[in-house]
Amino acid sequence: MNNRIICMALALFALSACGPSAKEASAPTEVEITLPGITLDHMEREGTTEKSTSAEEVTQVEINAPVGGSIAQILDFYNTKANALKAADQITVKKHEEREGTVNIPAIVRVFVKNLGGDGDRTFDPNVDKTISETFINGKGTGDSSLSLNDFLPVNGERFVSQLKLAYIKSAACIKQEDGWRLEITLKDETASFSRETREAAIEILPMYRSCMELSIGNRPNADDPILPDGSSVPNINIKMKGMIENGMIVALINETGKITYMAHSYAFHMKVTALRMNITTDQAVRYSYHFA
Repeated sequence: MNNRIICMALALFALSACGPSAKEASAPTEVEITLPGITLDHMEREGTTEKSTSAEEVTQVEINAPVGGSIAQILDFYNTKANALKAADQITVKKHEEREGTVNIPAIVRVFVKNLGGDGDRTFDPNVDKTISETFINGKGTGDSSLSLNDFLPVNGERFVSQLKLAYIKSAACIKQEDGWRLEITLKDETASFSRETREAAIEILPMYRSCMELSIGNRPNADDPILPDGSSVPNINIKMKGMIENGMIVALINETGKITYMAHSYAFHMKVTALRMNITTDQAVRYSYHFA
């Protein structure tokens, strides 16, 4: 019994003698490694590590910009980012349209349009320079309730902005910038030829440019009548049309979060429309630009 008491006393004495130094040596280990997350210091450092990892994942996985990539990779990147615009719950768009050119119209056609209730001079004026800004919530305009995002952005009346295909592209580049990426896509030229006695069909021509841009012709999916180069409708008469669109260019700026902040579409088109044995010709340079917020 006495031996057991003596042993216990010696054990207690040994523990009390080495206790302070053991606690000092193990404190950093217990706070920072053995018990992570308990101290504020460790939680802050742990949060910093997690944020860094998250940022890397966004850059490498979510924003896999195809810098130096193939045309197919750049095209897929653009289509995905552009189509996300119409899926936004809320978006503000500043849209600017510029058109410059000439339209040659027989005087009798102007009189004909005027007799239909239109303004012959205004209807065929190809020059446009206007800006419209609108905020859309769930696809509906808040300032002008008659506006919809599907109609405001290309392709008008569709749920997509771009359905560009590899066969449509002449060249493409993705350039890294300080605050994101710049995409430059050059389209091939496209010819148009149309002849039909119907109110349809103008919407069926120019499938390449109609897949990704706003056009003055051929981009009205709900139109009842063929559309002339200035956007005017005509009665149900025999229409013949020949022409081409060339120098198509798309520029898009994409920020570090993967959203398009700016987009511009430009092209030139040349058309000859024959109706009632009369010819209407037009040559126009067109540019649409869009700022997003």
